[in-house]
Amino acid sequence: MRVDELRERLRGSATAQGPGYLHKVLARLDAKAAAQIALEDEQKLIRVIEICLLSKKPVSEVHRAGRTPLTGWHALKIGLQPEREALYDKIHKRTDAMLEAGWLEEVSRLISSGLPETAKPFQFIGYRELRSHLRGELALNVARNAIQQGTRQYAKRQLTWFRREA
Repeated sequence: MRVDELRERLRGSATAQGPGYLHKVLARLDAKAAAQIALEDEQKLIRVIEICLLSKKPVSEVHRAGRTPLTGWHALKIGLQPEREALYDKIHKRTDAMLEAGWLEEVSRLISSGLPETAKPFQFIGYRELRSHLRGELALNVARNAIQQGTRQYAKRQLTWFRREA
């Protein structure tokens, strides 16, 4: 079975069986991995199930086997931590620049091409909001503000993750 076919079958089963189905499947294949993945993270659940089925091993075992420590080396982690106000200003300016560069037209073309709402682009920050604007559900300034807020929240999650890794 090809990987794409497996992914499509898993997505179809998830849609038919409802929320939590993929998590239950993974829990049967690898309880440790299932405990670390959110119930609604369909993409990650599909990927981990795929690894389990193709390797015929729990993914936690696959990861453990593939990670040998680097002895004699020390990792140096370097990261930038911009001032929040400066970061938010950059996010706002970048959103405006993307809109001016034709982001709305790009979303319109994707919709016109028949791309399904479940396609990857519509899962990214901004595409959902712009799609809602094109449908008349949101004013452009409301969509723009929602994009900026979503991007700020994403940046905050990244900074939190980096702090935990340090």
